[in-house]
Amino acid sequence: MNYIRSANDISSIDSPPIVDAACEIRYNSRVETNLIPGLLHVELAKEGVNSQIADIESAHLIPASIRSTDPVFRNIHLFEFDHNSVKIRFGPGSLAISACTPYPGWTIYSADIGIIVSLFIRSGVMEDIERVGIRFINFLESASIDSSLNMSVNSSFTTEESGENAIPLVADSTSISVTYKSGDQYARLSIQSPVKFTDSANSDKEGVVVDIDAFYEEDDIDQNALSATINHLHDLAKSIFFSSVKSESLGNIYRNQELS
Repeated sequence: MNYIRSANDISSIDSPPIVDAACEIRYNSRVETNLIPGLLHVELAKEGVNSQIADIESAHLIPASIRSTDPVFRNIHLFEFDHNSVKIRFGPGSLAISACTPYPGWTIYSADIGIIVSLFIRSGVMEDIERVGIRFINFLESASIDSSLNMSVNSSFTTEESGENAIPLVADSTSISVTYKSGDQYARLSIQSPVKFTDSANSDKEGVVVDIDAFYEEDDIDQNALSATINHLHDLAKSIFFSSVKSESLGNIYRNQELS
């Protein structure tokens, strides 16, 4: 990969290869866990939103004494509700806003993220924010990493022994993980191949997964700057995706085949 393209230089696409998208905010709560749904319900009612907040039953099976003391469960989600194009899950330390499938596009998704984040801020639930992240999982129907990405992997070779002692080796699967830094923001690029995927039409496909998790961590992130932070993280993730993927491998999802 020679450089990271600016998000402003990227052509629009008709059908993004995104199969999963989620925005997560990790925070310290200023109120008791059982009070959070009620505070949110008040804010939802003010907006005329009739979403019903439900318990996530599997999470509530874990005793509260364990959830509050075991770090593994610090960010567990206990409640959920739907709103427009997103599914919201939250608990005493984490808010996750996931896009419904098919992915509706950033304009719609980011607007709904903004609505939910504003509700949480007004509810007074979050005392301070420690981490903001946005993750996109992309599936590319492709024969190999080499044919779809701007990187090369030595997928087969023969051991150095000579003659009959030489052993041919062929990669059965490949996993690559790289963490990039841009100022005070980070992005973890994870690539897996081959991966089997069943689409919404129940068609089985095989290809490459490009998983990008862009995040920002700080002791006390400014709540008033959350929307700007999330947009910056989206731009970082988008730039890394288009710098990693060969434009020809995206086929006809480009409106314009050439990137400016």
